[in-house]
Amino acid sequence: MWGFALYYAGSDRYEDSRLPTGTPAEALDCACQLHLAAPGI
Repeated sequence: MWGFALYYAGSDRYEDSRLPTGTPAEALDCACQLHLAAPGI
């Protein structure tokens, strides 16, 4: 399991996320998709 955090500059905070399987590259892809899919957070 990979753990990573997304930084939201608008709220000056990090939000933890998890990727149950995969490679570091897939974790980065997941983080980018989460960030781009939720611009209002």
